[in-house]
Amino acid sequence: MRRRTRALLVALSTFLVLGSSIVVLCHFETWKNREISLSDSISIDIESGASFREIARTLADSGLIENQLYFEVYARLNNFSEHLQAGLYSFSGSVDVDSVISRLVTGEVDAFRVMLPEGGTFLEFKSTLANLPHLKNDIEHLEVSTVMDELGLTVNSDWVTNGHGEGWFFPAQYEYQAGDAASSILLKAHREMQSRLEEVWNTRFDSEHINSRYDLIKLASIIEKESALAEDQKRISRVFFNRLEENMRLQADPTVIYGLGASFTGNLTRTHLKTDNEYNTYTRRGLPPTPICSPSLNSLEAAARPTEGDEFYFVSRGDGTSEFSRTLTEHNRAVQKYQKLTRH
Repeated sequence: MRRRTRALLVALSTFLVLGSSIVVLCHFETWKNREISLSDSISIDIESGASFREIARTLADSGLIENQLYFEVYARLNNFSEHLQAGLYSFSGSVDVDSVISRLVTGEVDAFRVMLPEGGTFLEFKSTLANLPHLKNDIEHLEVSTVMDELGLTVNSDWVTNGHGEGWFFPAQYEYQAGDAASSILLKAHREMQSRLEEVWNTRFDSEHINSRYDLIKLASIIEKESALAEDQKRISRVFFNRLEENMRLQADPTVIYGLGASFTGNLTRTHLKTDNEYNTYTRRGLPPTPICSPSLNSLEAAARPTEGDEFYFVSRGDGTSEFSRTLTEHNRAVQKYQKLTRH
């Protein structure tokens, strides 16, 4: 009798264990295949060095997984637990455990974008990078020469030590990921400028006044500040080449403004034009000592390949286009027509 009772108890216990296991397995399968609909986008930041359990807790707290224990078991059984990568991830719509794990294993982190504007200065680029989310600002308090050294850029000219970083970073849109350094974006921009500059240099108009790639950037930077229209840029380039060939001063307002730096308040006066400094192309002949901004590809191409023409002057019409003239008399009439403001 006791043996029969014991056998019944064993059988009952086995049945209960099996039954419980089946229930748990069914529940586990349901959990594994369940989709979670997210009403709002969810972002999680997996820090470098975080343990697997910390990552699981982060996922559970964010609502991306409904059962932390199941997730831990599932990940360990499938050898995912040691392969989850750090980074910032965003999820939206419907997700399931496999889609979450896949993102974390492949390191499909969020990509952010930043636009370094055409015609921007080095300080403007620094300011842009300083205000980006999830970017490590490792250049905020560094001088131009220090930044160039930190990037390992082989530029050995006085303009670097004198604090002028214009022209060596190509203005464009760049991608970065959470935790990237601001210097990494500048390095991408520098390499892009080198690449673009080399392409343009190899198809340039042959002129004794543009003796180096650096000269080409200088001219392109002035063109960039004078006009945003590609057609006008090529004509402006021709005006500057004509002036250089005749040993005339370029008389480009943007170079004077750049030379004034922070003291410029927005009103360029006759006094400014007459006050000599190394960037004043009204008082000095030739190109300025450095670029005055980061030129676009259109400006680089305009500086390398100007249109044909015999104009020596141009003035803004006030609508984004320019009026070109051959003689000073024609130019003065154009100035009277299109520029009503008088410099003092």
